[in-house]
Amino acid sequence: MKKQITRHAFLLLMIATMFMALTACSNNNGNSTKETTSLVPVELNITEISQSILDSGVFADELSQVDSSYSEMLMNITKEEYVSAMIYMGSGATAERLILFEAADNTAAAALEEKCASHVKEQAEAYAGYLPAEVDKLEHAILKTSGKYVILCVAEDYSKAEEMIQELFV
Repeated sequence: MKKQITRHAFLLLMIATMFMALTACSNNNGNSTKETTSLVPVELNITEISQSILDSGVFADELSQVDSSYSEMLMNITKEEYVSAMIYMGSGATAERLILFEAADNTAAAALEEKCASHVKEQAEAYAGYLPAEVDKLEHAILKTSGKYVILCVAEDYSKAEEMIQELFV
């Protein structure tokens, strides 16, 4: 009888150990997407990131930096909603653009991401009427948020742009 109790205790201990090992290895709380969290907020240099993307050759159009006040006119995003912004636009003959925001915090970044998504949808509807070839770029727009940072990239070579953003935009 004592041998059977010892065996049951050993099995329970093994099951508990395996359970703890499995849950310790899971860092995504059961989600199927890989998500990394950091105790220290990541600081990104949006000027360097934007320059790297601009220099990469992913745009067919030549993008020029515009004043961040354009964010209000283009996307209904006021200066009070972000800490800093880098906005690059094409000639208008294409839908290409590169927009980076640094928000005050993750919550503000989430709100900016929603407004950027609405902007892309509105642009796709507008371009459908007069430059339908540009709609594909907008349908493949890269919109990512990392902590308090948001990036929107509409590029000719959207596959390469997405790879670059994955590397640069933690």
